[in-house]
Amino acid sequence: MNRRRIIRLLTDAGIVFLAASLFLISMPRSWSLFPLGLFLACGLGLLIADFNNVKEKLISEWYLILPPVSYFIIHLISIIFQGGEIWLLENRLMFLLIPLFGIPIFSSDLFNQRVLGLMKAFSLGILIVCIYIFFRAIYLTIDDYNVELSFFQNLKGKKDTFFFTNLSILEHPSYLAMKANWVIILLIWLKSGIFGSRILRITFISLISVVILLIASKSGIVILLSIMVGIIITYIRNNPHKFILYLITIPLFLILSYRVIVDIDRVGTFLNSMKTGLNKENIDWKNLDQRTREWYSAVQLIKEKPISGIGLAWVEERMITEYIKHGWNEEAFYKFNAHNQYLETQMTFGIAGTISLIWMLLTPLIVRKRNGFSHLTTVFIVLIAVLLMFESMFNRQWGIMFFMIFFFLLAKWKIYSYKAD
Repeated sequence: MNRRRIIRLLTDAGIVFLAASLFLISMPRSWSLFPLGLFLACGLGLLIADFNNVKEKLISEWYLILPPVSYFIIHLISIIFQGGEIWLLENRLMFLLIPLFGIPIFSSDLFNQRVLGLMKAFSLGILIVCIYIFFRAIYLTIDDYNVELSFFQNLKGKKDTFFFTNLSILEHPSYLAMKANWVIILLIWLKSGIFGSRILRITFISLISVVILLIASKSGIVILLSIMVGIIITYIRNNPHKFILYLITIPLFLILSYRVIVDIDRVGTFLNSMKTGLNKENIDWKNLDQRTREWYSAVQLIKEKPISGIGLAWVEERMITEYIKHGWNEEAFYKFNAHNQYLETQMTFGIAGTISLIWMLLTPLIVRKRNGFSHLTTVFIVLIAVLLMFESMFNRQWGIMFFMIFFFLLAKWKIYSYKAD
């Protein structure tokens, strides 16, 4: 077998494994890691089989590779100079491996021809997960149906099955909501490139939207409502003679959405807690909610070491100590992190970590004009930037995996391979 054929086979296989990983990304955790490992192995094979060409690609794509790699190096430096076990870097290895071993595939012509297929694989996987968890909840309700009670009494007794972690059983609701919102954006933006039928797309968007509301991720719901308002505004902008709809449709939509959302126990509890806290004569801003307690604790640690940070090995222990100091025992018991990646990074790695994080987020925006979907890239980075305000997303392997794959998918997608309707 000649070298050119080997290179083609490795590239083909790498794209197939990447598609499998994207399809499985919200299913049981280990499922998506195996094909991702094979994708990286194909990239390594290309590095060996086509070293000179790959080396040139790595050098020419330095502006994409360096930001995530530098973010990983910050982690490594923390372990070396501030102490800690090397296994702490395991989850963060994707910041190093995906750029180095993914670029040989991401930079190939074959990749550009098949990006849309990767988007379809991801969208279909999330859709299947949403269908599965939704109809699983319905099945559990029917399976435990008490004929002596009315339908609504049965439904009320099993309503917890349809909410939060009882519904999102395969991954944390915040992460499923993030990916589900991204699928909605892709279905709207890429139109027939994902699913050919408009009716089918509308049906899928409706189902996914219902799931986002039910899993009650507060950031996910805010993003979903923003997307829907954006759709309404875009429609009216394209039909300026219907400007009066601005004054009617958007307020009506937000009011109806609010009425639906407050009936979700988790959201209603949060809103009532915030209302009670804000109505006090002396508002205790740091103790309004779990998030404010976490953010306040992180800020106190940042004040201790603003330049170098606490260090990756010690940040969890120091957060627990800070929680206990203020009597926040629940946060201490569950070892909650800052739930804000910006605070988390500054607290852990200091100024160098924050600069590296911002650099990594800005890079796709800086190079977006070079790809086929600059506006879609902007929307993706805005989505991630907002989510990082409420989640320490880069502390978890699945958050890193999602971001890094789409970081390169969008940065390297230069070919329009379909015609939108």
